[in-house]
Amino acid sequence: MEIHHKAGFLRSLPPLSLWPWSLKRRWAKATKEFVPYFQQALLCSPSSVEFLKLCLRVLQLPAVALRQDTPERKPASDGKATLSSKLKKVETLTLQDRLHDASKVLFSHGICKPSPALFGRLQALHPPLKQEIPAITVPEPQLTMTNADVYKAVHKKCTEHWDSMDPFGWNTALLHLAGGPSDKCFFTLFTELINVALDVKVSDLVAFTLSSGNIFGLNKDSEAVQQARIEKGLNPRERPINQGTLILKLAFDVALHSEDAMHAAMSCNRFSKELVLREVWQLLPTYAACCIPMGMPF
Repeated sequence: MEIHHKAGFLRSLPPLSLWPWSLKRRWAKATKEFVPYFQQALLCSPSSVEFLKLCLRVLQLPAVALRQDTPERKPASDGKATLSSKLKKVETLTLQDRLHDASKVLFSHGICKPSPALFGRLQALHPPLKQEIPAITVPEPQLTMTNADVYKAVHKKCTEHWDSMDPFGWNTALLHLAGGPSDKCFFTLFTELINVALDVKVSDLVAFTLSSGNIFGLNKDSEAVQQARIEKGLNPRERPINQGTLILKLAFDVALHSEDAMHAAMSCNRFSKELVLREVWQLLPTYAACCIPMGMPF
């Protein structure tokens, strides 16, 4: 929670094309100095305390490295203070050249005010488990990804384009800036950390850390409709939004687009088609007996 709060100022940063040279240099220097520790910590067992410390330090790196070069915010003017939080968000997204995201926020009904009641309603939208999740064991690995495979897959996604940040201030643009010619640069080590997450051999605390994030609600109705529902004693309608860490997001993306996953999807597709064709073939005699006497085409 503390790391998340300290990373809040990062959401106001401009895209990389507008970064001053001093800020780029600060980030490059911070990631370069982090490499020796990163390299040694990756050698530890994924279930060890040292590996847990590594994950926490990686999550807080953007907030620690970029805070010193971030100018202090000036107090808001009287005109800006009267703007709603929606318009302030639209202004920030526009300055970051994220016009598509700004338009979506502008035409939305806003974010729900956080409260324990809201959290309870958002939790209730997720259906409860009908039974405990069984411990699934397989005789052979279901996903085989090397560090080179993960590097190649992640490298394609890390460009200068400024996407929305995760709860701790990470996005693919920061990874793009942390690349380098060395085989053991920060970017390469980060992809190795993603590969460790793909192996799913980490401790419960590491899994909890990597799966942490935000949950908030978006209003589905306008303010007038919300007030009318409240007067009728009805709960407002909300849409839950979950936001996780960049590490877990990239791990899921790499796994779902891997050759093993694509092959399994195609195999399931062929299997489903065979089942459908078999069922249709068994129903053909019944269909013919019913339709042909009625003059229907067959």
